[in-house]
Parts: sequence; C-alpha cells; structure tokens
Amino acid sequence: MRILNEQEKRDSLNDVLIELSKSQDILKEPKDRASFFVRLESIYYNYEKENFRHYYSDIFSTLTLIDGDASIGSLDILAQNIQTIEAYWTYAD
Repeated sequence: MRILNEQEKRDSLNDVLIELSKSQDILKEPKDRASFFVRLESIYYNYEKENFRHYYSDIFSTLTLIDGDASIGSLDILAQNIQTIEAYWTYAD
C-alpha cells in the first residue's frame, strides 16, 4: 500500500466524506464497509511516523459544500453513514 502525503490524505478524506454523503446504501455490503475501512486506515495510520490529524477547517469546508448543494449529497446521509462506520469499527475492536 502506497503511503499518501499530507495533502493527498486531506484530499482523500474530503472525497470519502462526499462519497459517504451520497447514498444510504453505500455501506450495506461487508465488502463495501471494508473498502471504506481500508481507505480510512490509509489516511489516518502511518507505521513510519506520526499518524495523520485531520484539519477541522477541511471538514467544515466539505460539510458546507455538501450542505449548500443537494446534488453533491446530504448531511443526514453522511451522519448515518459515519454512525455505521463507527458502530462497525467499535465492534471490530
């Protein structure tokens, strides 16, 4: 797995948030959830140096973008999908 630089991680996290805001069915299948877990792990975890810390300003910008344009996604769907990820992530621990 290729290690992403900081800007790539910031961009990838924003992409993940937008994807998660588009559909309530995006995490229904175990393989789809696993795919998001791998993506999030590649963003946040780095075995060679400090783990990534997201920028709240990036997240706020992405949330504002989603909130301002219904064609991009829905904050309600994003919240549901984040809850699903958290529930499965906690269960995996």
